[in-house]
Amino acid sequence: MPIYRASLIAGGFATEESLSRIETEIEAALDEAVEYALASPMPGEEELTTDVYAEGAAA
Repeated sequence: MPIYRASLIAGGFATEESLSRIETEIEAALDEAVEYALASPMPGEEELTTDVYAEGAAA
């Protein structure tokens, strides 16, 4: 990512400050998602096959 970051800055598409702000926002969103997941109850056994796809599997 350092090369892409440098490219964005060199091309005038972003500044160091704007990229740092974006990183901070992403980290906060990820932290919030992890906290939500850890605080959520584990799914029941009936959910084990929900939204599972396997090619050639019988429906």
